[in-house]
Amino acid sequence: MYEMTGGLYYALTLQCTDRTYCEVKVLKMGPKIDLEMFRPAKHYPRPTTTTTTTSSEEEAAAST
Repeated sequence: MYEMTGGLYYALTLQCTDRTYCEVKVLKMGPKIDLEMFRPAKHYPRPTTTTTTTSSEEEAAAST
């Protein structure tokens, strides 16, 4: 988030339903919101070898 005179800029990285990432920059001035930029993300989270995922069944079993 960047603060400027009279408004705020938000820079967001979004994960789309097709598992790709997009970058957006939004300017909010009072009740008015303007989309300033929308593009494929240059920097986004990537899985690493240390990242693990567990199913909800595994999480439930571990908590009992």
